[in-house]
Amino acid sequence: EPLAGPPAEPPAHVAMPALPEPPPEPPVAALKAGLRAVFRIGFDFNSARIRPESQAVLDRIGAVMTAPEAVNARFRIIGHTDAAGRDAANLKLSQRRADAVADYLAQRHGVRRDRLDTAGKGAREPLLPETPKAAENRRVEIVNLGG
Repeated sequence: EPLAGPPAEPPAHVAMPALPEPPPEPPVAALKAGLRAVFRIGFDFNSARIRPESQAVLDRIGAVMTAPEAVNARFRIIGHTDAAGRDAANLKLSQRRADAVADYLAQRHGVRRDRLDTAGKGAREPLLPETPKAAENRRVEIVNLGG
């Protein structure tokens, strides 16, 4: 038979210490270290408009590019497409994607445009060669060229 007694008091609120910032995601760490980093910057099919969910990734990249230790570094932004469509159209589209990323970083984060070299590779260097029309092939690579 349970003991009857005064109702239990609710537990007191305990202040939890703030969690440390998570480490940067591997591509951002690679970019900071001067390595080639592949970012899944999402683009709709046949579009150079940066998808909203990719803006958070670009915001982290912008923070790396504007950090004091990277202030003189230059970066190459390389756009890619999937294999749907003609080669000439894909080359133009991949260049527009690279330019869209460079413009975003310049406008939103103040990265000087002369620090950002852009190039379009079309469908010539697929991330997934076995599935050339996969959405994963629609991407942007960013390479730290150093200062």
